[in-house]
Amino acid sequence: YIHARKQVRIVYDDRIVEVYLGQERIAVHMRSRARHTYTTLAEHMPPNHKAVMESRGMTPEDFTSRARVIGTNTERLMSRILSSRAFVEQTHNSCLGLLSLARRYGHEALEQACALAIDIPSAGFGTIRDILKRGPVDRPTEEFRIPDHDNIRGPSAYY
Repeated sequence: YIHARKQVRIVYDDRIVEVYLGQERIAVHMRSRARHTYTTLAEHMPPNHKAVMESRGMTPEDFTSRARVIGTNTERLMSRILSSRAFVEQTHNSCLGLLSLARRYGHEALEQACALAIDIPSAGFGTIRDILKRGPVDRPTEEFRIPDHDNIRGPSAYY
């Protein structure tokens, strides 16, 4: 950050990226082949950026620890949300929204909603919000079975 807007030279190979300002190497990073990601180091962030992120409790560890207080299903869903985007910062609003649902509906209701949604691969804040808006939903206690009656044909009806 202290070298922002300065002209630098980048030297890289298959494994490493080096940044030079004049003849001085000012940064070295391992090269990442992952698409749509970045490898910013916290020590390269301006102090005010780091301070804001930390003071707001907006680190992945902060979000997961706050979700852990609510329950294990909420923590699992929070971890899934945090890993759902290429840049973790893109998940902050969803994470904050999920935690706000605990204030609005209570910890127990949020934990139950997360338990219902945990098997849905794309479940996130919107899914949980919708479950809570609709009210409590009980999981069936036994498998659904079609009742026996005279109107149902058996295998002999088909050739």
